[in-house]
Amino acid sequence: MAAAVRDRRGDGIRDRGRPMACAGARLHGGAVAARAAVRRNDDHRQCSSRAIRLPALRQALQWPRSRWRRLARRRRQGVRALPPATVRMNTDHDDLAQAVAALRRGGVVAYPTEAVFGFGCDPHDHAAFERLFALKQRPPTQGVLLIGAEFAHVAPYIDLAATPADALSRALATWPGPHTWIFPRAAGVPEWIAGGHAGIALRVTAHAPAAALCRAFGGALVSTSANRHGEPPARRSEDVRHAFPTGIDAILNGETGGLERPTPIRDAITGESLRN
Repeated sequence: MAAAVRDRRGDGIRDRGRPMACAGARLHGGAVAARAAVRRNDDHRQCSSRAIRLPALRQALQWPRSRWRRLARRRRQGVRALPPATVRMNTDHDDLAQAVAALRRGGVVAYPTEAVFGFGCDPHDHAAFERLFALKQRPPTQGVLLIGAEFAHVAPYIDLAATPADALSRALATWPGPHTWIFPRAAGVPEWIAGGHAGIALRVTAHAPAAALCRAFGGALVSTSANRHGEPPARRSEDVRHAFPTGIDAILNGETGGLERPTPIRDAITGESLRN
């Protein structure tokens, strides 16, 4: 993951050094590119339960800037910013409630993803972020990826003005699903999330436990493998408990998605594969 979140300054995508603002503040300004990408999809195509609902997405991208600020503020205050969805998963609802409560207290949680168990926290909580990196014994300059259950969860982190419509369309065609994309980072995104890089790695997951956690929390979550730096990642909740008897605030029980390897990572702008 460290190598994946690269600094794209050489490609003309720069962190402009603007003051930190709400993570959603840039979304409205770049909505034209996003809407153009959405229009390239067929609104009337047959959608499975894993497909993005394009009319709803198009409507969300037309929201005024103030509405995105309000949603981001509600999420940070522990209020669901987006309506919950019914998700079938092999996990306990009490576990889910405990995990969400831990996240809102600034805790670190472990949860199953497509391939391995991951560690997560509120990406805007710097103290929680530092605790997570201390658990992993990983340099904070490496950055992490963020996951959401729907595009609206990850959209505020993308500099849409610097993202061509075809690049966004390329990513939307694979989401929800086990595909991670690196986008230009929005100006208001905290530096610690991307490790100071101009790009940010994002995924809209289709894995039920992880998606349910994002929905219940009300936004995107940090996702990094549950292991110490350089060691094999945990694939079962029992492995997490054995490797980390202390330091984790909650574990969301459930099964991983069965992938043998972590999700592939690609550059949204160039399409280049950074991890197969």
